[in-house]
Amino acid sequence: MAIDWKERSEVIKNFVSTGAVVVGGLWVLYQWDTLFPKTRADVQAAAASVRTDVSGTFSVELDMNDDGSPPPFREDAAAAEPADINAYCLAHPRAVLVQSTPVFGQLMLKSASGIPVHARVEQVAVSTAPISLPLIRPSAGQSPSIAPVTITDVATLTDDRMFIGGLRANRVEKGQEVQVALMFDVNLPVQCAHLERLVLFKAQVALTAIDPARDRPIGPPVPKIFVTTCQLNPRTAPACNISGIEARGQ
Repeated sequence: MAIDWKERSEVIKNFVSTGAVVVGGLWVLYQWDTLFPKTRADVQAAAASVRTDVSGTFSVELDMNDDGSPPPFREDAAAAEPADINAYCLAHPRAVLVQSTPVFGQLMLKSASGIPVHARVEQVAVSTAPISLPLIRPSAGQSPSIAPVTITDVATLTDDRMFIGGLRANRVEKGQEVQVALMFDVNLPVQCAHLERLVLFKAQVALTAIDPARDRPIGPPVPKIFVTTCQLNPRTAPACNISGIEARGQ
């Protein structure tokens, strides 16, 4: 029986073509399983770095008085003239007063993350703490110690209790800087025993990584807190953003 070499060559050609398709398919699967998971791993690694790659500053100003004078004290709400707060506190050393003041704040955020970050202003918390005067005295046998600071929570403000200039939620690209302006009124408790005190402002921002390819969030939001302070006393205007105390988050 004669061999049909033409027919056999066609069969061999079909086998070779089929083998090429199989090998090509296996190569595509290999590429998919090696390169794409690596890309997703890079995205996840960038998402994990969001917490440290978004920095910023939080600054505030109190009152709108530009002449450096303190807010007036009124012993009686109906009084026409302000009273002397020092004289009042000498007569009422345990009295608790209330200082009402407008607060103007600015939160600046900057991202160094390799992927976009969704930043949402969640809240601003306000608290006060007394300022102790330095004192040297003879030792009475006390061992060295650190006295805890009594921090009094005043208020926690969400967006429905303060004015926000700009967007509460921002998409921050790599190297981009966004600024959010805040304004609200606050009633600060003042003890006559501690007229000089610190006011602490903590802005909490929720950071969420964004997958740039799919344009959707990666993982849960990560909270980050930015802190600033003001020093209050009855003799001068508030001194805010005290050097050495400002914190910029983690």
